[in-house]
Amino acid sequence: MREEYQDLLALLEEKFDSLTDKQKKIRRFVLENLEHVSFMSAREIAQEVGVSESTVTRFAHSLSFDGYADFQKALQDRLAEKITTADKLSAIEGREEKKSVLEKVTERNISHIKGIKSRVEKGKFEQAVNMFLSSKNIFIIGLRTSFTVAYLMHYELSVYTLKNSILLGVRSEKLVDKLVDLKEEDLLLAISLPRYTKETVKVLEYANHENVSTISITDSLASPLVPHSNVCFTASAEGLSVSDSLAPSITIAQALVEAVTLHQIEEVQQRLEKKEELWSKLDTFYEESF
Repeated sequence: MREEYQDLLALLEEKFDSLTDKQKKIRRFVLENLEHVSFMSAREIAQEVGVSESTVTRFAHSLSFDGYADFQKALQDRLAEKITTADKLSAIEGREEKKSVLEKVTERNISHIKGIKSRVEKGKFEQAVNMFLSSKNIFIIGLRTSFTVAYLMHYELSVYTLKNSILLGVRSEKLVDKLVDLKEEDLLLAISLPRYTKETVKVLEYANHENVSTISITDSLASPLVPHSNVCFTASAEGLSVSDSLAPSITIAQALVEAVTLHQIEEVQQRLEKKEELWSKLDTFYEESF
């Protein structure tokens, strides 16, 4: 991680006690939306936080920047290189905490999920749903941390919709075996959060070459997935914490599955009833007997 970014994180911690209540609100928003803030104007931040634009400028001044533009430039400089888990541990080591870990993680996830409303346009969401509905097969890739989101979406698409979902493997040979079947009438959904995996980006590039429609779920407009995606959803995942939040990405993924399901509700209901019969015959689920 760049030394300048480490200094910026330390500065946000160091200046906490000297900030006004409104400036502390801005500080919290910045820490929980580092990537997004890098592309936001002072006015946009003011609207999101519920303060005046001049308060945002004074916040930048309080951190010893000449103005908001200089502060934003410091944030943008860190986009070239992602913060590592070790860096995060170093940044938060030794700081005093008034809230429990559970409280902080819960509040951070709630804040990230609330931010989805301002990030996801209704028209873009509906476009993505139509892409799901019109595709023959849905290929999903998400590696490392993002595999959690990818697997959940694959599972829910398989259970709750009529779409054929294919989860691309984490091992190269399995990935190639499935990717070779990707066709123009299919859809590729790619999920990647920092630190981005090269394999995910390369799969997106391959899909573009094959004229396959693509949707991505990532963390910011600076993500390498964005240039290769027909529709891209950004879900803020960062904050001054050991791990990035998966909650916003999972929320977007589940919203897409639910929207697709509602377009096929009658057929899905019939399929689920058949599944219930099979689950019962196979004695799939544990039930308490008295």
